[in-house]
Amino acid sequence: MRRAAGLVARVLSRLFQLALVLVTLAIVVVIVFGGITTQRGWPQTAGRTTIDGLRAPVTVSRDRYGIIQVTADNQHDLFMAQGYAHAQERMWQMEISRRIGAGRLAELFGPSQVDTDRYIRTLGWREAAARDLGAMSPDSIAVMAAYADGVNAWINEHNGRLSTPFVVAGLLSGSGGIGGVTLEPWTPLDTATWQKVQAWSLGSNVDSEIFRVLADARLGSTAKTDELFPAYDTTAPVITPTGLAGSGGAGASAGTAAAPGSARSSMATVAALSDANASALADLAHMGSTVVSLAGFDRGAGLVGSHGVGSNNWVVSGDRTQSGKPILANDPHLGFAMPSVWIMNGLHCSQVSEACPWDVAGVSFPGAPGVVLGHNARMAWGATNVRPDSEDLFLETVDKNDPTRYIYQGRSVPFDVRHETIKVAGGADVELDVRSTRHGVVLSDVDKRLKDGPVLSLRWTTTAEVDLAL
Repeated sequence: MRRAAGLVARVLSRLFQLALVLVTLAIVVVIVFGGITTQRGWPQTAGRTTIDGLRAPVTVSRDRYGIIQVTADNQHDLFMAQGYAHAQERMWQMEISRRIGAGRLAELFGPSQVDTDRYIRTLGWREAAARDLGAMSPDSIAVMAAYADGVNAWINEHNGRLSTPFVVAGLLSGSGGIGGVTLEPWTPLDTATWQKVQAWSLGSNVDSEIFRVLADARLGSTAKTDELFPAYDTTAPVITPTGLAGSGGAGASAGTAAAPGSARSSMATVAALSDANASALADLAHMGSTVVSLAGFDRGAGLVGSHGVGSNNWVVSGDRTQSGKPILANDPHLGFAMPSVWIMNGLHCSQVSEACPWDVAGVSFPGAPGVVLGHNARMAWGATNVRPDSEDLFLETVDKNDPTRYIYQGRSVPFDVRHETIKVAGGADVELDVRSTRHGVVLSDVDKRLKDGPVLSLRWTTTAEVDLAL
């Protein structure tokens, strides 16, 4: 018995030692492989590289803070090099950004993102962006195409040997191996669609629209809602009088503009909202905020879930400065994100001319050419968000005799229907029919709990009309 017990002990000891060796080996392999894939994502910051499509040599340098400076002989090469440099630094961020805009997150992250994709597909950002591209000037298209060429030059170099996030996403979704997810070519449509995400993140007020409808239903009076949540005082002075700094200004009246969403449904309608309907509407507002968070933005001050921080943008007159020139103080309060919503860079033509007029520095959105906020040799510019009322919800009346139609200006007209297929990693495809009215997409279709509730369509200026802002 003692010999048998000793044999068992030795076997167990050997097995433990073997397991320890295997675990240690696995840890070493993971660390080494992780180090290799992490280094794949590091940008080249020295030496030379050849990129097909450049018309002349380009210099891309980085200062001690890592800020990109691009110098080129012509405009095409300037923006192509910017696209290449952005891909070097932020390709994972850019890939997620375009998947957000296209409603294709579930392809990479599985069933957990189906609801997000359904919401985005319903809004129709990519369709609106495609329409806008068709109306843009040849010069704008040329800039976006050059930028896309630069991104694609990087993609062509690195597909099959991408960095850690691409590898992990590829393995988890089954769409890639140790080389990572295979990236599709970048297109001007990807850039234009990202502009829609920016517009939604910084200018959407659908959450306020929904909030006020719910408040009306709970309080039983639109007047009470307006009293508790008054609109911004548009009559307040924009110039602070001498001696009254911080006081809000003299002579400010109590008048207010119409509140966002003030053209609300009748109280008979909102009072009829069931608890389930109200809960579903609240979730619709939350979903809009979720998309904002995914994109890395924070819309600042709002009615629901607000941090109350806002942005600020003010100017000191040259009459009050030593140099005699005005001072611009701009602080766009966007959410903290890693990586940042912005990427800092400079764009410089080696010889500034009409054909190549660029000599600017500032911040850009990864995935888009140019400089959004910054300065040139003569002036600086900034921006802040004033939260305009750019969206309205419409309560549609469905034709009692035909649920495929609704009443518009006294006439029964059919819903427009757009079919979408959402690909899902590790799951079956999800089919989606998006209804639209003359006002816009039927947003209430996003939540199945509203199937028998109010039919709400959303009109948003950025998708309802051609938008050439980029």
